[in-house]
Amino acid sequence: TVLKEFNFDDVPVGVVSTASERMKYDLKTGSQEALGDSVITAVSAPRDEDADNIAIEVKAIKNTARVAVSLATPYPSEKIEINYSIRVDELVQQGKFFPQIKDSSGNTTNLIQFTTDGKLQCADGGNYNKETWVDVQDYSKASWYDISLKINVETQKYDLYINGTAAKTGMSLPIGNNKSSTIADVKTLNYLVNGSGGTSTALLDNLSVEIPAESMTVLKEFNFDDVPVGVVST
Repeated sequence: TVLKEFNFDDVPVGVVSTASERMKYDLKTGSQEALGDSVITAVSAPRDEDADNIAIEVKAIKNTARVAVSLATPYPSEKIEINYSIRVDELVQQGKFFPQIKDSSGNTTNLIQFTTDGKLQCADGGNYNKETWVDVQDYSKASWYDISLKINVETQKYDLYINGTAAKTGMSLPIGNNKSSTIADVKTLNYLVNGSGGTSTALLDNLSVEIPAESMTVLKEFNFDDVPVGVVST
């Protein structure tokens, strides 16, 4: 079941400039929503056979910029899947917020980091901002990566898939910024780009949050095989 999804193809190309436009697409910029010098822009980004593909360019200039996806209801589902496509074009600071996950209490954790020396890393335990980072693979600037995070909130483990292939499995969720526990559910995803000291640019596309079919629970079910044949009239 898809809980929320954006592919941005209906966003007109150009700077997503007004507050109403940014909120419509869950786009936020700068510290405390202050725009600063950072810019979020809808850009033409052809991929494979999709010549008309539109993506969101998040350009953080001496500040931060983010795309935020908030669910109407927090999902404590045993399993939840977070999917997105990302292309890193410039990076002046470690980009470790792809995504930053917040639960309904505001407890926050980081799972994916792009480093300035060309490494894509994932967290395997540790604490907020002191995660234990594990090398997954090298990444190339201006190349797209389709990332899927399959999180089991109950076991506090997650699997990382890149371009449809399992890259790391059984990784531990780090302790969140409340310094005492991991996330209890999934409420908000922040895709942050840090431009402190310069300019960092990343493109985002195909964001979705899903509950896998095997995690769905049947609350009530009728197949009527035990109802006697005939008019059910009384």
